[in-house]
Amino acid sequence: EVYDYVRKRESEDASALKTAEMNGMLIGKAKGLEEGLEKGLEKGRKERDREIAKKLLAVLDNETIAQTTGLNVDEIEFLR
Repeated sequence: EVYDYVRKRESEDASALKTAEMNGMLIGKAKGLEEGLEKGLEKGRKERDREIAKKLLAVLDNETIAQTTGLNVDEIEFLR
């Protein structure tokens, strides 16, 4: 009886550990996907701001473009 009880507990412990590992992996993947998505969105916003800045180069000064797009003046100068 004691032997069977010990084996059953070991099996339950192993199963609980496996479940915890799987949950940890799923949480890690979800966080990774979330971070990747945020980085991608930020990259897209930055590219959009550059495209807007390029269109404004012909009609506005660097300071105004920087204020409008959120890019810094150095980035605007680089686009010119």
